[in-house]
Amino acid sequence: MTLNEWEALLKRELKAAGFRMSKPDLPLGWDVFRRLLAEAVEGDAGAAVVGEVRPHVFYGGNRFELQLLRGAEVSDSAWGLASLNFALKAHTPLADVQFVVEQQPEESGPLLGLDEFLERAEAERQFQTVLAHKGKWEAWISRIGPAE
Repeated sequence: MTLNEWEALLKRELKAAGFRMSKPDLPLGWDVFRRLLAEAVEGDAGAAVVGEVRPHVFYGGNRFELQLLRGAEVSDSAWGLASLNFALKAHTPLADVQFVVEQQPEESGPLLGLDEFLERAEAERQFQTVLAHKGKWEAWISRIGPAE
């Protein structure tokens, strides 16, 4: 399947699981995302889990964002990312939390096996802290890169 098809599948599976973007359940979103990583994607470039405080583009100030990313080469020279994103709506007690877990830990290196990547992600203490945080989250799905 293409990355666009995978993103559409992610949207359908989140909806089927009862996931709501307006009041997201982070562990449920992670469960759906991690399960769909087993689906083959053309030009697979692996997955990543990223958590960091970032400036809020429209409203100013900072907020904590969690990104669950799936990448793929969509043409000979272009890459795309589909992501399930979460952000705290208010000032964040997660200000000191920052982590990156990548399926391709070395640039241009081989991808880790899916099981190894998932073990590393779930062993990341700060990721578990974020998943357990009951703040006022918002969620959205985004696509970066050219259309297929």
